[in-house]
Amino acid sequence: MISRTIRNLLVLAAAVLTLLPAVSAANEPVILGGGVAVGDPVPVEALLIDPERYVGKTVVVDGVVTAIEPGNVRRIRISDTDGVRAVTLQLPSAGFRIPDDAIGRRILAEGEFVRIEPKPGKVGYIIRGTGAVLR
Repeated sequence: MISRTIRNLLVLAAAVLTLLPAVSAANEPVILGGGVAVGDPVPVEALLIDPERYVGKTVVVDGVVTAIEPGNVRRIRISDTDGVRAVTLQLPSAGFRIPDDAIGRRILAEGEFVRIEPKPGKVGYIIRGTGAVLR
């Protein structure tokens, strides 16, 4: 007969082994769309200080997912590590599923930096994403 202590240790070991794949899967990178193919990332701050310099160009940005716009899961906010400055990444409707645990994770995203007019007379900028890697 197995003692109660040994039985409890076996149950605990089985629980830990069951959870290990879930823990390691959460740490695995998630590739969205075509991933990222272009070189060095542009800091979020640089995009915001001189946006016209980047309009029409493919950029890569490295930051942290700070928000997923409510009602529009195709747009996420990417911030510098300080969380203050942010740029919006607009994702295509197909090929991009944002994981539930995306907020707070690092992201490397690629796309065309474009000027938009969200309201008449108001100018904004977004990245039209072609790929990303959520880390």
